[in-house]
Amino acid sequence: MKFARSITVLVITIVVLSALAASYGVFAGGGPGSYQFESLRSGEVTIYGEGLYKYESLNLGPQARGQDVVTLFLWIPLLLISLRFALKHSLKGKLMLTGTIGYFLYTYMMYTAIQFNEMFIVYIALMACSLFAFILSFMALEVPEQKTAFGGRIPVKILAIFQVFSAFGLAFRWLSDLLPALLTGSVPEQLQHYSSIPVYSMDLGLAVPAFILAAVLILKRTTWGYVLTAVLLVKAVTMWTALIAMTVAAAMQGVEMGAGDIVMAPVFNVISIVLLVLVLKNIQEPLKSRKR
Repeated sequence: MKFARSITVLVITIVVLSALAASYGVFAGGGPGSYQFESLRSGEVTIYGEGLYKYESLNLGPQARGQDVVTLFLWIPLLLISLRFALKHSLKGKLMLTGTIGYFLYTYMMYTAIQFNEMFIVYIALMACSLFAFILSFMALEVPEQKTAFGGRIPVKILAIFQVFSAFGLAFRWLSDLLPALLTGSVPEQLQHYSSIPVYSMDLGLAVPAFILAAVLILKRTTWGYVLTAVLLVKAVTMWTALIAMTVAAAMQGVEMGAGDIVMAPVFNVISIVLLVLVLKNIQEPLKSRKR
């Protein structure tokens, strides 16, 4: 695999630092417990008041803790497993590696934008390592050389439809909160005591366009379309799983979750898993990979 040494160093660094950050997030105790805080724009907000996320809202604090559980026990092992197969020149391994790194990049970009706490420098390091590992792992895919890897049995139209539906689903989910607030001069409910909501900008500015682009490219049956779709499916599975854990963690704290939050993540996750399995099953490994 191209850039094997650099990618390995970056991935091991991500593993060590994310294990530290996630462990601290899951197991750290202390804090005053939940209390009420009068915010400048959203009125009275309940603060979580526990552990690493003691200054976060009762909505976001438990969600961050739930995501840390998934990161620690599911996605760090997946990152190591996918690295192992990628180093054996497996295209499937490289795709899994790139998508899993994408999860860490998205997650710690979000953490640096929201949560200032004892792990903040670690979050910055994780964001940086994930960014450069993501770039190098994408370059290591050597996309122009993979023209024969994606067979005719891959359900192109279904994949395109699902990605368009994912894009519009995400856009509707966030714009239904954002647009009424902008039009009426109020603030979205999720703003709480924060000054911005990074998930809006990251999903609307990155995830939604990426899904649309991948859908268009895979309908044209370009190699880039297949690659981008596979990477996005891995990213989708990791993120939807995290969202399920986040929803459960928030609900356990008594936070009322909307029907969309409860239903959307499990449904999209199951579909993403099925489609990812279908794509990986129909990838033809390059000859040089199979000879090793």
